[in-house]
Amino acid sequence: YRNFIEDKEYPWRSKLFIPYTFSIIETVIPRIIRAIFNEFDDVDVNQPVEKLLRYARSRMDLYTKLHTALKDCLIYGTFILKPFWREETRKRYELRPFANIFGREIGNRKTKIDATFYDDPDCAVIDPYDFYLDSKALDIDDAGFCIHRIKTTQAEIKRNKANVYKNLDKLEEMDSYPGEDTMRDRTDTTKDYSPQEYVDSFTKKVELLEYWENDRVITVANRQIVLRDEENPYWHLQKPFIKGVICPVPHEFWGIGIVEMTESLQHELNDIRNMRMDNVNIIINRMWVVEKSADVEMRDPMSYPSAVHLTNDINGIKQLETQDVTQSAYLEEDRVKFDMQTATGIYDYAKGMAPARKETATAVLSLQGEANKRFEGMIELLLRGGIRKLNEFTISLYQQFIPGMENQMKEFTIAGDEMPTIIKPEDIAGIYNYEMSGTPVEGLSMLARQQYMVQLYMPVLQSGTVDPIAWTRELLKVYKFRGIDKIIRPPAPVASPFTPAQPGTQPAPSLQTGATEQGNIPLTMSGENI
Repeated sequence: YRNFIEDKEYPWRSKLFIPYTFSIIETVIPRIIRAIFNEFDDVDVNQPVEKLLRYARSRMDLYTKLHTALKDCLIYGTFILKPFWREETRKRYELRPFANIFGREIGNRKTKIDATFYDDPDCAVIDPYDFYLDSKALDIDDAGFCIHRIKTTQAEIKRNKANVYKNLDKLEEMDSYPGEDTMRDRTDTTKDYSPQEYVDSFTKKVELLEYWENDRVITVANRQIVLRDEENPYWHLQKPFIKGVICPVPHEFWGIGIVEMTESLQHELNDIRNMRMDNVNIIINRMWVVEKSADVEMRDPMSYPSAVHLTNDINGIKQLETQDVTQSAYLEEDRVKFDMQTATGIYDYAKGMAPARKETATAVLSLQGEANKRFEGMIELLLRGGIRKLNEFTISLYQQFIPGMENQMKEFTIAGDEMPTIIKPEDIAGIYNYEMSGTPVEGLSMLARQQYMVQLYMPVLQSGTVDPIAWTRELLKVYKFRGIDKIIRPPAPVASPFTPAQPGTQPAPSLQTGATEQGNIPLTMSGENI
């Protein structure tokens, strides 16, 4: 993924790394995220639980978290999320009354206060190198234990965890933990490709190992001091981790990523390109065979414009012929790329590239639809696995912590709402079963959906079998219009043909309608007799 080549071990003069695997990963990620969030947008948010979930996704910046998690999944084969309740206050200034005299506020002055910055569920993307679990486990639910390794500092622990951890005095007596560091391993591997780690000899680093079971959590610092040993603090009584895969392996915990699918083919592609470049370089910068006794000056380059070489033997300099193999190399490179597309299911159509031959718009959409089948499977696994589990944890955390909030309620506003929503504990009580409302392919073939809706709109509307306003709303939703309720005006009230006569007034005049179409019967309606 990082296009790293070990120069000393690579046999070719050219050292190009073709970022084909990188392009596949960066193509897949936005398409999967778009499909997942289209699924979220299709959900009716009139229910309290759905409103709360939409607010929580916005609060925790789920789009960014999913982008990082999916990159882990496509590179390493699996992503791990850790949902938790996050409380954070920050210092800030605001204007406060200078004095309060007889209930009347007078003046303003700048005052530093502790403001609540965050008080909602959050989730962290765990580095797969920092996550360990029962070797016999196939999933997190059936694992006997999970361990999360955290790299932090003593100052950070005192600042944020002083009320949770114990034995902090013993921790102060220890030096920095010199254990392995995954970030250092990565920077040592990529060398100049990544910024080197800043070495701070004054900060005491600490390695925390969080050992989780369903009903217990134990935290060990530097593999020596127990800082925490208590019951699971969460009401759901589960290990707070979520697993996500796009290509599961039967009877194994870890899945397969794009990099594993294309690793050997990526090396083959690099070799073919570099061999071709070497071949071109040798043909342009030709090699020569020189007779030792020909008295040729070897200090000057042999090939350059208007070159003159003095020699005692005209046959003492001969060109060493090199055969041009670039044509066959191009064919081999195309074959390797096709093999990578077959292995991943990501064809050129899915990348938005034009087909090699001219195709009709319908044919292109059909080909794109077939290419989306692999996407459909990937997204279904993510929705029914990781995303559904994240919803469960999110509502469980709100059920636990809303009762401890001010007035025992959660007040928030989501996009599109004019009034804030108030959630009380009884509004979200119970256990919920989360099902996905649509099919992932809908989010991937948006252009096709838009074209089909435009073609169907007028025939269905003219059939008279649908509600025009509801049908128009569906069309605008496909095109992702915002503020649909403001665009569509409500239906005008139907005027009644009967108006009761008021005392002292004449009855309403008769309204006669003649036959406007063949087969219609004329009707006579009046205020007295209908």
